[in-house]
Amino acid sequence: SGLYSSEANDIAETEDGYIWIGSYAGLTRYDGKEFELIREGGMVSITAMHTDSKGNLWVGTNAGKVAMYQDGTFSFYELADLDNMNSVRCFAEASDGSIYIGTTGEIFKIDANRQLHALDTGMKYVSSMLFCEAGIVGCNYDGELFLMQEDMIREILRKDTGGTYYTCISKT
Repeated sequence: SGLYSSEANDIAETEDGYIWIGSYAGLTRYDGKEFELIREGGMVSITAMHTDSKGNLWVGTNAGKVAMYQDGTFSFYELADLDNMNSVRCFAEASDGSIYIGTTGEIFKIDANRQLHALDTGMKYVSSMLFCEAGIVGCNYDGELFLMQEDMIREILRKDTGGTYYTCISKT
């Protein structure tokens, strides 16, 4: 089929018509006819992708690397440190254009000026997030639902509340 891997961990489309496929083998771009494995930045083990409101593609890896593809060029951010691997699991975009990154270690924010910040929220293993009127809503691998406002966790609905275990967030 031309695809460089037998699995797809995430799929995204950008405004230029490309389909992007993230896999353990790396990032593949599909133009409707051919698959191209993107080697720039050594991106492998892609775990999450997001297309923001400006048409930029955000790519996260298992090793704590984030790439932003904008106008044909990649910019890279390193989330990993000695204590936490910070494997990327999800992205969310706020109304001001800030990108929030849920990881196994903590939540990060890339602000509108493209500066990276680690947020001291105490929330680990974030698996799904989205922006809504109330703020950033997300859930983690413990099945907890949380609300983050002004880069702080304001409310947590624990899995033992009503016997509900949350696995993902969706906006309808």
